[in-house]
Amino acid sequence: ALWLRSLSLASNPLASLDGLAELFPRLLAIDLSFVDIPSLDVGWSALAACPRLRSLVAESAGVDSFEDMPKLATLQSLELLENDVAEVEELKTLAKRCPALLRLDLRENPISTEPFYVKAVAKHLPRLTWHNNQSLKKSSAQDAARGKVHIGFDADVNAVDGLYKNESCSCLEGNPCIDPATCVDWEHREAVAAEASPCHRSVQA
Repeated sequence: ALWLRSLSLASNPLASLDGLAELFPRLLAIDLSFVDIPSLDVGWSALAACPRLRSLVAESAGVDSFEDMPKLATLQSLELLENDVAEVEELKTLAKRCPALLRLDLRENPISTEPFYVKAVAKHLPRLTWHNNQSLKKSSAQDAARGKVHIGFDADVNAVDGLYKNESCSCLEGNPCIDPATCVDWEHREAVAAEASPCHRSVQA
């Protein structure tokens, strides 16, 4: 358990997450979908105690506000599909709680249909590269496949299980990535891989 980096507790009848950081000190990603996080005796605070946590998936997890969320300084990806977040002002709070956030999914939340929602996301979370299952990167899949996108191959990537430090995007070698952590264009990974595959290049030649 000490080396576990990705954990799924989805759909489990949990009462508390107390001790999570002690049990899994290297935890990077956790799935708490269909677990009512606000009702847990120790919920948000247990997640905040995980010093390396980068990704939280919590579909239908009873989340309606970020006011009770402590600061999750290392969190980069937050997927909250089908929750109850309704007020646009919550985005300002979220930005303070998750200053490193790069990926956010609030589809099927009341907030996503509110006027000025998209503008509020851009204002309070300008660093996002992925929002509601859409890439915010300006580069296209073809640009990535043709090597026109800068990729920091020397940058550290603390990816989840099966991915290692400094692993590059396999799409550029013709093989679709299996995790967004190392992918240059996750949404178009199939197209990027197809464009970069040896078979495609030989046909063009």
